[in-house]
Parts: sequence; C-alpha cells; structure tokens
Amino acid sequence: MSDREPAGNAEPSGQEAAVDAEATGQELAIKVEVSGRELAVNYDGRRFRPVSEDPEEAGRSALYRQQGDLLWGEFSGGDTRRGVLNGVCRADGILEFAYSMVKADGQVVIGRCQSEPTTLPDGRIRLHEVWERYGAHAASGVSYLEEVPFPRQRTGDAGPPASDA
Repeated sequence: MSDREPAGNAEPSGQEAAVDAEATGQELAIKVEVSGRELAVNYDGRRFRPVSEDPEEAGRSALYRQQGDLLWGEFSGGDTRRGVLNGVCRADGILEFAYSMVKADGQVVIGRCQSEPTTLPDGRIRLHEVWERYGAHAASGVSYLEEVPFPRQRTGDAGPPASDA
C-alpha cells in the first residue's frame, strides 16, 4: 500500500462514528473516524468488479456499504445469482469479511476474504483479495477487484438534491 500514507492512530475515544468530508477540487476525500481512529478508506457506495476475462466472473459486480468500521455488501452477475458479505474495515483500509453466495447452478458457497486496497493512477481502488471457501467445494485463491467509475451513493444519502424549478 505504498500509494498512500497510513491512517493516523489516535487513542480510541468511545465516541460514535463520524464522517468528515473535505472537498479537494473535483474529488471528495472522505475520512471516517471510528472511536477516535481515522480510517484510510471509506468504501461506502463504491462498486467493484473482478479483474478477469472469465465470463463467469467478468459479469459480476459488488456494491459495498460502510458505517464506521462496519462493512457489508451485495453482489451478483456472471455465475452468481446473489451474494452478500459482512465484515470490518481496519484503520489501514484492509477488509476482513465473510461471504455467502448462490451460484447459477444452485450451489451455496460460503467463505472468508481479506482484501488489501491500492490506489490506481486514476484514483480508483484496486483490491487484492485472498479468499477461502468452505464445505464440499472448498478452495482458496487470490483475485483482484477494481472499482467501477460510477458516482457513489453513500449510506444515508437521500439521492440527488431537489430542484427549485
């Protein structure tokens, strides 16, 4: 993660999570504070797709949500009918989560994953994932996801501002 400086490590304060957004040109830099710790990345409203030429994976996309260090998301597409994930975002931006999904053939898959972010030259996030599946179809591996360059909608956003017209 040489692309950015690590987040500060302030003493935990026990306060509720607070979001501090600061406009920087056309970019909106978002820092999330959890119990006095500043998180390096806010994944809320970001969409990701696998970096793959495999048609079973290439059509999949995931929408991540985040409040403080709590992370959750949904994904579907390709050979996945529906999937969900739940976990945490560490102060350094690394994600640790469990997931479950239903594949197109009806197979139910569960597992865990750790994802480490890097920043691409265009500012999008790339996740290096180390995953492990459990059960009858146990497997492990490494994969990569890249952020889809769509406008983000953060948790709690009511949508676009109302027009006075």
